Amino acid sequence: MTPRHDDGPAGGGDAPRSPRTILLIEEDDAVRGLLQHLLEREGYTVLMAGDGPAGLAVAEVHSGTIDLLVTEISMPRMSGREVADGARAARSGLAVLFMSGYADSGTIQLSQENGREGLILKPFRPAELIGRIKEMLQDSSH
Repeated sequence: MTPRHDDGPAGGGDAPRSPRTILLIEEDDAVRGLLQHLLEREGYTVLMAGDGPAGLAVAEVHSGTIDLLVTEISMPRMSGREVADGARAARSGLAVLFMSGYADSGTIQLSQENGREGLILKPFRPAELIGRIKEMLQDSSH
């Protein structure tokens, strides 16, 4: 007989004490779904959008707190930088984690302009993403 799999948070006791909310903007439906599943397993509330304008709409109308924006840097209709700037207009001080499949120096510099921004390069392992998110949320705690 095999041991029963625990469907609780993968971090074993490292799940957020109170639900933290992440706005996830990813244009690929399959990737967005996988990331949503991963983040929800860790205990996060996930708001999702498939592009920048939809993400900004979520940031503007969501009545609760948004603790972290996780967004692609390169998107067709609006860049991740534009989304972050727009979301911060609606939610001052919002922490942002950019995702990118491109490791050029301009991309990395972009993510390091502000202490409340981070960068994770694709492809990444689930544990890398969760670790980076926890880091970002820790840094943005008051």
